[in-house]
Formats: sequence, C-alpha cells, structure tokens
Amino acid sequence: MCRLNFTAFDTTPGADSSPYSPPSGWQGDDKAYRDLMADRYEKSVLHAQQMVVAAMQSKYLGVPVFIGPHAKKALMIHSSLA
Repeated sequence: MCRLNFTAFDTTPGADSSPYSPPSGWQGDDKAYRDLMADRYEKSVLHAQQMVVAAMQSKYLGVPVFIGPHAKKALMIHSSLA
C-alpha cells in the first residue's frame, strides 16, 4: 500500500509518488511543465485525484511545501485547485 504525504511534494523529475513530479529525465520550461500537469490532470485519474485531495486537505493541513525545480509553478497549480 502506498501512503502519500500531502504536506510536501517534490517536483524533481523522477521523484517517487508525487503527482507534481515529471517523469525521470524530463526537461522543459515552465510552459512545458504546466502543459504536462494539465495533461496529467485531464488524462490520469490517479494524478487528478491526488492533486484534488491535496488541494482539499490544504484547508485543514495548510498549504503543502513544494520543493524542486518546478516548485513555484506547482504551487500555482495547487492553489488554482484549492
């Protein structure tokens, strides 16, 4: 069973169990990252559920910490879902 931590997300490509992490070896700018996250949200039920649950839980747990190269963009995406 996978246990997710909704208080912190790593945006480093290849980071395990983070819906905000691009695949290993991925390279792209902010627009490419936003497009990747939008594609995941629309096409991956698992990623979409994790993103929405994290956004809903932030009302109780506070805004999660985002680390890694895409932290700012991930926080913006997260905030748009909350």
